[in-house]
Formats: sequence, structure tokens, C-alpha cells
Amino acid sequence: MKTSHHSSYTYKEGDLWKVLTHYGWKIPVSKMRWQTIACGLHEDRTPSCRVNDASGGVTCFSCGFKGDAVGLIRHIEGV
Repeated sequence: MKTSHHSSYTYKEGDLWKVLTHYGWKIPVSKMRWQTIACGLHEDRTPSCRVNDASGGVTCFSCGFKGDAVGLIRHIEGV
């Protein structure tokens, strides 16, 4: 189990997919480590966001967001 940098949160594989699904992002079907998908934070006609469910990492090369599941929730919810 990987511990996120957020002290009260312990990341479990599958958590990122749950967050992405909750916010309407289309999650990848492939089981490759890093997946390239359309970023749900902005209009993204050409997929520019890399996600990794094993580590919980999210990086968008278009809008610049970089974080994990908790950081993504905070960013979307504005907290």
C-alpha cells in the first residue's frame, strides 16, 4: 500500500479510478502502468493527461496539473 503525501490518507490501488469515474473522466481500459487520457479539467481534444492507478499519479501536460487522487479532488472542489 502506498501512502500519499497527505498525512491522513493512505492510497490504495483503484482509488484513482474511483475518483476519475466519480468526476466523469473516461478511465482507460488498458492495464499499462501509465495511461494517456483526455484531461477532465479542461477541454482536451487530444489526450494530454497521464494517469497511473498503481501510484495514484496524475499529470496533465496541457493545463499543468500534477498530483494524486486527493490533490485532484481538492483542485476540482476548490479546497
